[in-house]
Amino acid sequence: MKKFVLLFACFSTILSHSQKVNEIKVDAFDLIVTKSLEVSYEKILNEDNSIGLSVFVPISEAQEVTDYSRLRFSSTLFYRVFFSEKHAKGFFVEGFGMFNSKDNETQTYNHSIDRFEYENTKDFALGISIGGKWVTKRGFTAEMSIGVGRNLFANENNDFRSDEENLVTRGGISIGKRF
Repeated sequence: MKKFVLLFACFSTILSHSQKVNEIKVDAFDLIVTKSLEVSYEKILNEDNSIGLSVFVPISEAQEVTDYSRLRFSSTLFYRVFFSEKHAKGFFVEGFGMFNSKDNETQTYNHSIDRFEYENTKDFALGISIGGKWVTKRGFTAEMSIGVGRNLFANENNDFRSDEENLVTRGGISIGKRF
């Protein structure tokens, strides 16, 4: 929670020194489907490029165990290139770097009893996403995106996670405000 407050304070400082080139978004898909909160800040650099930061945290500990819901925290820095004649709208391609903390399943065998445990691992992933962004005249935004990345340090320290566990996903359906 302290990390979230610190990031919010940083965003507030950045926002107070800029004009109409900022966006704050909430991923509605994560909120509804995975009971998680993903908040993003995006800075429009020019009509074709933007950079941003996204923070993901679960808000419910009683999540159903799926690959996606085992993600316990992520902080993602992204860079986008827009392919439209409109100012930072339309189709985009995104490159991202993601610090993530995830619970990985491990299986132990002890006298005919299989036991599954979860071990928290931290890693850094690089990946790519595609998506689309729509902006109203009043500055409200809607965005859909999907992407995938791979953890870079997964096999250090004799950590033998499967290839599927080394993948990270990014995407969703976000709503927000440009100002």
